[in-house]
Amino acid sequence: MLRTAAAILIAGALLTMGALAQEGTVHLRQVDGSWQQIEAQVTDGAISFRLGPEQAPDGQATVVINKPDWMVLEDETPPRLTGVVIDGKLTELAGEIDLGGLAEAPKGIVFEIADEQNPLDPRSARITLADVVSAADVDTSRLGPPEKRGSFTVSLADLPPGAYAGHVEVADLSPQGNLARVPISFSIFGIQVSDDGQRVRLAGPGSSFEVNAHKQQFLRIGAGGPTMYLTAQNAGNYLYVREFTGVETIEDSAQAKAVRVSCSLQDIDDNPLETEAAATEVTYDLEVRSDLPCLLVACRAKNLGDKQSVYCFWGWPPGEGYVTPDGEHEWKMEYAEIGQVGWVYLPPTRPGATGLGWISPLPFGESRFGTMLLYTEPKHIETETDGVVEMQFAVMPAESAEQVATAADKLAEMGWGH
Repeated sequence: MLRTAAAILIAGALLTMGALAQEGTVHLRQVDGSWQQIEAQVTDGAISFRLGPEQAPDGQATVVINKPDWMVLEDETPPRLTGVVIDGKLTELAGEIDLGGLAEAPKGIVFEIADEQNPLDPRSARITLADVVSAADVDTSRLGPPEKRGSFTVSLADLPPGAYAGHVEVADLSPQGNLARVPISFSIFGIQVSDDGQRVRLAGPGSSFEVNAHKQQFLRIGAGGPTMYLTAQNAGNYLYVREFTGVETIEDSAQAKAVRVSCSLQDIDDNPLETEAAATEVTYDLEVRSDLPCLLVACRAKNLGDKQSVYCFWGWPPGEGYVTPDGEHEWKMEYAEIGQVGWVYLPPTRPGATGLGWISPLPFGESRFGTMLLYTEPKHIETETDGVVEMQFAVMPAESAEQVATAADKLAEMGWGH
């Protein structure tokens, strides 16, 4: 690697390039990591020097031509992130950056950095967040030589509600380009509705959820997490969401934000409902709170036909077994009753994924596929014309059964679910 004039040096080759200064000094990094100034000539505005195979045993070498006075060649230590100021408020650091739940997208996050030996490289300063396509606006005007301390500012004002995780990166201007890479996470509280009205994104503290007009991926828990959906049976027809017909804000406060989503339905073969016998209206109330990592769901299936039996259930998130308040359980791989246990935790089925917590006063059950179901009580409810069958639950990404139990206790204190 050639610092300040990038090139690959081939062992035994003679390299000539335009001079960067009149003095023409060249420093070479030895195989053992030490540095040595080597002989170089300046002729007609060009610097030339020779490398042998012993100086570049793998066909590459690192040289610095005309080393600036401020550069410390022997630096092997990355910079340190010394502070984070978000919209004017200092945030304490503890190994990684956890900004917690934010009421709105941050207009300015200032990352303060220091290095013991070299200035910071403005070209390296960046923030990367998973599931974010557009790049953040980064101001690096306060980084660069000769100062060894500095800061850069990131604007995320256009970031929608959601839970975010990624890294903050900045390197020093040593020949090694020592890179600091610090994890960062935060969530932006709120609700966002897509332009076409067919997708709603909701975010609470450290958690995000998305509902789509898609029968088997209606509700997704977390980025890339498991999905859940309602099945309603009316007049012998299995019914699923086909299209969102309306999204109405029903609460918008600092503590809670909620919407009501109205839907048209389709049958199991994706056909729109055209028979009066199966006429059903389904609405979903979806709420996030600033003090809970859960999505609160209340769904209502309204029978628009004659009096008949209505059957509703939610499913089918998987788990590596499951946990209830009475302990761990293996799947029976058959339909089996679990009962009104209050909550279940579904450990992730693959490394690196997040588990799922499901809280409800309704009865849970196993499917024969090793997935979780939630039923009404009783399962089949005789329902008058314009009568409603309602289901209520909370769902959350979770890393342990203890997290789910804590959320369930808080919901009980609030009187939710009664």
